[in-house]
Amino acid sequence: MMLKCIIAALVIFQVTLEAAEMMLLGFNGKRAPSIEKTFDKMMREELMMIPDIILTDIGRTRQFNHLIDFPENEFITETHLESQRKYLNDSLYIVWGTLHEIVIEPKRRQLIRAQFSGRMQVDLHIYDFVKKQVMYAGTLTAATTEDRGLIFISPVKSAYHIGAADRTKITEMVLREAVRVCHRVITASVSSDKAKADQEHILGKHSFQNEEDPTKNSLISTSYNSTDSIPQSVMPNAVSPGAADTNIPKQEIDTTGQPK
Repeated sequence: MMLKCIIAALVIFQVTLEAAEMMLLGFNGKRAPSIEKTFDKMMREELMMIPDIILTDIGRTRQFNHLIDFPENEFITETHLESQRKYLNDSLYIVWGTLHEIVIEPKRRQLIRAQFSGRMQVDLHIYDFVKKQVMYAGTLTAATTEDRGLIFISPVKSAYHIGAADRTKITEMVLREAVRVCHRVITASVSSDKAKADQEHILGKHSFQNEEDPTKNSLISTSYNSTDSIPQSVMPNAVSPGAADTNIPKQEIDTTGQPK
């Protein structure tokens, strides 16, 4: 029994050593103030479930936010982050974003059916503090629908009114979908970065130095459905933010698969 406890403790200790610390700065909600705290709480709870990640405690996160004036300062640059390096650990991912307003409206589907549609966008940023580079910067779109039955000649907006209960329900559905989409992108980014680091450790960094990275210093624009896996082209390498004083660039990604 004692031996099993020791082995379990060693396994937990090894996992802790291999895990990387992630600081979730939060999400600027000036464009959607009513959902800022709810989304931030849901996102934090979701990130705590990632096995390769140790989430920085809220106290340290709030202290760092105060230093860089976030979320009041919506536009964080690489200079903002690097200027506070002495307050952070080296093995650290930094995640933050901006929430856009949720749009809820009745729509017609397949001519004779009506549905309530909810949609929101999240500007998501992931920064690697060790490599001093952007892992991901893009706009994600989360969308959800609820069927409302048959409709024929009448205009859908006059036939179906979105009541308070419907609006609350769809808002919750959209928030859950947005959290799920962000979680998938963050998980894919961290997993890809960890896999690449392991590969470099095995083969030696010198074997990679002369290889040209086709995605470096360029933005990747793609479209995929939120039910599909994250495209490999989005995640494998960091996107360089360019000059230190420029805002981190974003790539537009619509997870609904619908044309923008």
